[in-house]
Amino acid sequence: DLKGYHRPKPIQQPFPALMNAGSSETGRDFAARHCDIVFTAFKGSYDEISRQVDAYRTYALRTYGREIQLWVNALIVQDDSEAAAQAFLKHYVDDYGDWDAVDNMFRVMGLEGKVNVTGEALRNMKRKWIAGWNGLPCIGDADQIADELGKISATGVRSEEHTSELQSLAYLVCRLLL
Repeated sequence: DLKGYHRPKPIQQPFPALMNAGSSETGRDFAARHCDIVFTAFKGSYDEISRQVDAYRTYALRTYGREIQLWVNALIVQDDSEAAAQAFLKHYVDDYGDWDAVDNMFRVMGLEGKVNVTGEALRNMKRKWIAGWNGLPCIGDADQIADELGKISATGVRSEEHTSELQSLAYLVCRLLL
């Protein structure tokens, strides 16, 4: 029988960072009020994304006096050429994509009735979800990916990247960013 006293303390100071994921108005307000990091999605050109990022940060600062980080998802498909990367993207989405899963996701998340697109536009929207959870696309050779990641970074967001060939990404792309 050992008796002891333990008071764990966070490594982060003054406290652990709080993160929220979501992009609805309710989620945005919650994150601006309570969180340090927001994992969200933005749409449009890089200029439009920059304006959305600025508006989000301004809202958090003016409404709640909080400075926040904004993170986004980036879809990375890298190969020796843009054509090869696009072909691989098409192959893994169209030939191996789980279309039933994305249909279920749209239903469960309540997107079916809210999305005002049909036909080929709806299929393309679902392709983005299958490809990389609707991440900002970085598709091409190493130089193109480094360029796209630079553009994403310039919007003021941070990016969480996913790739099927991490060693190749680290060697070919990260060296260009240094």
